[in-house]
Amino acid sequence: MDRCSDPQAKEFCLSSVQLENWFLLKVKARQEQRAVDNLELQLVEAYFPKITVTKISRGKRTAASEALFPGYIFARFNPQLIALTTIQSTRGVSAVVRFGNHLSSVPDQLIDEIKQRCGEMVAQIDASAPQSGDKVVITDGSLKGLDALYQLEDGEQRAFVLIDLLGKQQRVSVENIHLQKQ
Repeated sequence: MDRCSDPQAKEFCLSSVQLENWFLLKVKARQEQRAVDNLELQLVEAYFPKITVTKISRGKRTAASEALFPGYIFARFNPQLIALTTIQSTRGVSAVVRFGNHLSSVPDQLIDEIKQRCGEMVAQIDASAPQSGDKVVITDGSLKGLDALYQLEDGEQRAFVLIDLLGKQQRVSVENIHLQKQ
């Protein structure tokens, strides 16, 4: 929520717009959204960049939203009008990131670029999830210990792999939880 959208604060906002900057905030573990919600209740604009990644969880490929910068969010405020102790005492926030005794502001254009790129990063693949052509090892079942070449998904919980059997490549369907990327 933008504090300048409040009609009573419109005049005040017009005179202080140039003094508002984006700052990087360190937040408590996995409390990024809580910090954003509580900052917005104080009429401080906050931004929590997220991306959607595809992961293998319990053998299934699932899409999940993750923090682009785990443990950090951005907040836009004027430190001359809002005390740093107010920001730092907000639930979920640990500290305002500083360099020595100086607050370091983040340029507006960098925030705009992050927002634009996060919008483009909709479906990323988790680095631990095998992709077509990756070498994998089968970790369980009758084919345990065999090296294989990952081909493609076979539903949500299985994948097709190529194994070398009797001098010939065989296509086999294996559960995702039994594959480990080399």
